Amino acid sequence: MHHRVFRIVSKPMAVCTTAIMIALTSDSRAAAEGQIVVWGQQSGNGSTLLQPRSLLPFTVVSAGGLHSMALRSDGSLMGWGDDALGQSSVPPGLGPVKAVDIGFAYSMALKPDGSVVCWGWNSHGQCSVPSGLGPVSSIAAGQSHCAVVRVNGSVACWGQNTSGQCNVPTGLQSVSVVDAGAAYTIALTSNGSLHAWGDGAYQPPEGTGPLSTVTAGASHSAAIKLDGTIVVWGSNESGQLNVPAGLGVVTAISAGASHTVALKADGSVACWGLDNYGQCR
Repeated sequence: MHHRVFRIVSKPMAVCTTAIMIALTSDSRAAAEGQIVVWGQQSGNGSTLLQPRSLLPFTVVSAGGLHSMALRSDGSLMGWGDDALGQSSVPPGLGPVKAVDIGFAYSMALKPDGSVVCWGWNSHGQCSVPSGLGPVSSIAAGQSHCAVVRVNGSVACWGQNTSGQCNVPTGLQSVSVVDAGAAYTIALTSNGSLHAWGDGAYQPPEGTGPLSTVTAGASHSAAIKLDGTIVVWGSNESGQLNVPAGLGVVTAISAGASHTVALKADGSVACWGLDNYGQCR
């Protein structure tokens, strides 16, 4: 059965060998719309991937090294996969959320009032949300650090900072998109300019021009330009920078640990880079 896809995700987890791809469908049949399609390998031991189903359609999905989370249309969350540290268990009384993202063995959610909740592994303080954070408009969970955009356009980071991934540049404002990689953070401002900090915070090639969105992998980054074409930069040890010829216009992009996946304007998916677990097939 052919699925028209409207959202893709592939999280960069450098400390594990997992390779999972998740897509949300938008088929014309009501029963199929907003359902989840999964491929690759999540547990690292060859086990079959779960294909979660819900009476309500999913609107957001996030895939991590050992677990996944999905947001239903009513704002409730569903988690599955490894739960050794409670990362897949939705906290009691959490209530509706409007965004979710996951790192390595922890989860992060944004509530309608702009507050942030994190749970699971707290090895580097990544689940200790700073007091006085203020209302937040978007969230990003890295391997062991978190990044958020406040409603005033400023950025805050917390968690592991061994590579300076939480050292937000002084004066950075008007941020529209932020993402967290394995050990770096990347931010896009409202005028399309890019800022990156931490280990692996490579800058895009000169002359790239304004960007509309950006995604952080383990050691490479990818972005969509205003004309719908993409630019990818950073490490290329597995061919994750080798954009397929004739890719065309792209509407969404996600960088994994060592592979890149793009959603084309016709709803089809293209993937390139490391394919050791079938994540690009």
